Amino acid sequence: MSDKALQLHKETIVVDGLNAVYPKDVSEDYWRSLKAGGVGALKVTIPDVECFSMYQAVLEIADWSQCLRAFEPSRMRLVGSVPVWR
Repeated sequence: MSDKALQLHKETIVVDGLNAVYPKDVSEDYWRSLKAGGVGALKVTIPDVECFSMYQAVLEIADWSQCLRAFEPSRMRLVGSVPVWR
């Protein structure tokens, strides 16, 4: 990777939008691998393909919230939406 590309990667927020992990599978090693890759944000789709009801979706949101707060709680934030800039 060129020096320019490395600098850009350092200065931007890298979002992992293809996350395919469940809260029960998240570990310190998982977070370390994201950090090592320069990932600064994780986009999780809720409900996922295994969610078939509103009740399951709410439980999954709660699981992710608890999971994120268990690791570096001061740096974790559950975001429901972001503004679209055009």
